[in-house]
Amino acid sequence: MKRVYLDIETYSKGDEPSVNDKVIAIGVVEEDPSGQKLFTEWEHGSEREVIRKFYKELRMYGEQRATVIGFNILRFDIPILSFKGVQYRVGDAQKIYDLWHKLFTIDYRQVALPLNGMMFKGLTLAYLAKLLRERGMINVPEREEGAAVKDLYKKRNFKKIEEHLIADLEIIRLVDQNNEMLFRGGQ
Repeated sequence: MKRVYLDIETYSKGDEPSVNDKVIAIGVVEEDPSGQKLFTEWEHGSEREVIRKFYKELRMYGEQRATVIGFNILRFDIPILSFKGVQYRVGDAQKIYDLWHKLFTIDYRQVALPLNGMMFKGLTLAYLAKLLRERGMINVPEREEGAAVKDLYKKRNFKKIEEHLIADLEIIRLVDQNNEMLFRGGQ
C-alpha cells in the first residue's frame, strides 16, 4: 500500500486556527522523497487553484487506497482541506467525505501521545524531531517553528516557507520510517 506524507501551511490573521485561514501551501511526498509535490499560492496564483490541484492529486491516491500520514492532520490539515474543498466546489460535502474515507490516515500527533504523558500540550513536530536526534536514530532537518510562516508570508519569503514545508514532510517521513525505534524504544 502506498504511503503518502502530507503537510499544509496556512496564513491566519488571528492567533488561533480557523476555517478562514488561507491555505498557502500544501506538500505531498511519497516514500521516495524525490516524488515530492508542492502546491503553492505563489505558483498557482490563488488558494482556490492550490486546493483544486491538490484534490486532483488526492483523487489519484484515493483510487490507490493509499495511507496519508502527517502530524496533527486529523485536527487541522484534513478538516481545513475538507472545508476548502467544499468551499471551492471541488466536490460537495459527501464527495469530499467519500474521498477522505477511501484513504487510511496515520496522525503522529495522536500516535505520540504516550511519549508526552498523554498530553497534547508541548507535543509538536519539533518535539518528535528532538527525540529522534537525542536517540541518535537519524539526523532530522532543523526547521523554523510553524508560527514563523506567518511572518515569512507577510515578507513574501516564499522560498523559506517551501523549505519549512519540505523539512516538515521530511521529519514526518523519517518519524514514520523509524516509528518502531521511536515508539517501542528500539532494539
